[in-house]
Amino acid sequence: IPISPTPRRPERIDSMLTDTAVLVERNLLTVKRIPTPLISATIQPLMFVFLFAYVFGATFGGGSYREFLMAGIFTQTVVFNAAFTTVGLANDVSDGIIDRLRSLPMSRLAVISGRVASDMVLGVVGLAVAGQRHEHHGELVHQCENGCRRGESGGGQRQEGVLAEPGP
Repeated sequence: IPISPTPRRPERIDSMLTDTAVLVERNLLTVKRIPTPLISATIQPLMFVFLFAYVFGATFGGGSYREFLMAGIFTQTVVFNAAFTTVGLANDVSDGIIDRLRSLPMSRLAVISGRVASDMVLGVVGLAVAGQRHEHHGELVHQCENGCRRGESGGGQRQEGVLAEPGP
């Protein structure tokens, strides 16, 4: 008599959402214990906004360039977070966590959707921090912006043609 595999229980949407919530909590607890992904998700968009708006802003076209900057930073952050999700899933596979989750009576879709949802939370936090508009920028930002417009380096020396706004 051939042995047939045991039929899997039909997946219900409420059990899949519950399993997804459990895995989101697991992944966010990992971030709580090892805050590197949260720091990189927060600092990376800020770094690129600062870099492309204030350091290279004058060389790329000034005001008209900045209109498209946040859309580009948003797209870049989404693409980077997709890479973080892929790396996180690959780490889970190599550590054997996916095999352990397969042995549990849980939705298989929840494994992927839990990772994606937790990484989306990190991405939203990073975009929320980077997308905030402040009426008053820090003194460092103003000094750097004014120095870049005049073509000065950090020491106040003039550098010809480097980061200076084009003349009339």
